Amino acid sequence: MPAPERAEGSFGGLQRLPRRVPGGLALLPRLRSRPRRGLPRLGGERRQLTVLFHGLVGSTEFSASLDPEDYRALLRGYQAQADQLVQGFGGHVAQHLGDGLLVYFGWPRAFDDAAERAVHAGLAPVDGLAPHPALHVRVDSTPVPWW
Repeated sequence: MPAPERAEGSFGGLQRLPRRVPGGLALLPRLRSRPRRGLPRLGGERRQLTVLFHGLVGSTEFSASLDPEDYRALLRGYQAQADQLVQGFGGHVAQHLGDGLLVYFGWPRAFDDAAERAVHAGLAPVDGLAPHPALHVRVDSTPVPWW
């Protein structure tokens, strides 16, 4: 099999893959006739998803004044408390992002009032969540574009 050719005008010198796989078309009937044992059926449903982000304001600057292990312990304590808060409203913590957490309402469990639940979780008393007096919790309501 010859080496891939260099694509003209490619991004960063990426190479073009060969257009043909030897015997590729001959493989199609065999692939189609194979039983699909053990493969999950793809499907889905349309859901309304509300996303909430909880974050600490000033934590980057504050972290410079602490030992990394102490800062990590402080941050984990905050995240554990914030997880419990949003889960109490039916939120699903999708990811811990730095000093904050990304929360989904309406997935994996659908709620008719997912947006309302997110608002309540965002407006819940979060003053007690700040792990240190030098920090405070920020709840952002930036709209997310839909492509």
